[in-house]
Amino acid sequence: MKKFNNIVPKILVVILLLTLAFVLRYFHVGHYLSFSSLEKHLATLRQFVALHYMSTVLGYIVTFTIATALAIPGATILFITAAGLMFGMIPGIIYANIGGTIGSVILFLLSRYLFGSWLQQRYAVRLQKFNNEIQQHGYFYLLLVRFAALLPTGLITILSGITLAPVSTFMWTTAVGILPISIFYTLAGNTLGQFTSYSDFCSLHGLICASLFVVPRLLVIPIIIKFVRKRKKEKNKTPVVL
Repeated sequence: MKKFNNIVPKILVVILLLTLAFVLRYFHVGHYLSFSSLEKHLATLRQFVALHYMSTVLGYIVTFTIATALAIPGATILFITAAGLMFGMIPGIIYANIGGTIGSVILFLLSRYLFGSWLQQRYAVRLQKFNNEIQQHGYFYLLLVRFAALLPTGLITILSGITLAPVSTFMWTTAVGILPISIFYTLAGNTLGQFTSYSDFCSLHGLICASLFVVPRLLVIPIIIKFVRKRKKEKNKTPVVL
């Protein structure tokens, strides 16, 4: 009976999430949340932002938070690009980072509540070594996967929720880890429609965009090598017996 009472709230949460997904699909929200739609309504969007700035900012952050919490495919790139398009470079980075971070924390907590706690209890012995590693170097791994960006952001968040990483650590590593992507796509959004030829792409803005996308991934490689070597040295050290 106790197990049943613990499962019921989780089932209700899953039903709520599925209902939200169905509603979004039924009303064809994905049709409006697309790059073609952004380009088509570019002038209208910027005019609306100029007239209703604060309400637009709030609406953007809330919508991006929900989209991130629901792990909607492609939402991160689209919304960050939209931030640059609507609000400009610096404000766009700030608003995108706020929405992306809050949404990620919500998804992280949902993942922990629905799957993480159960997995940790069921496989406590097998996960002990892994949990010890996360406890000591969790911030490093969380930053690493964010900077490398080899997996979808939603999947990274869900997998992070299964671990015992503290919520505070996940929050600040997410805020820092998504900065390169935020800068890259807000800059791309801010210059949307300006790249009409290859020579335009090779301009200063184009080179900055490309470097913001590539450089963080290149920087990850020496960090990984250094960390692996350090871990090997620590394991090879033998305690001195006096």
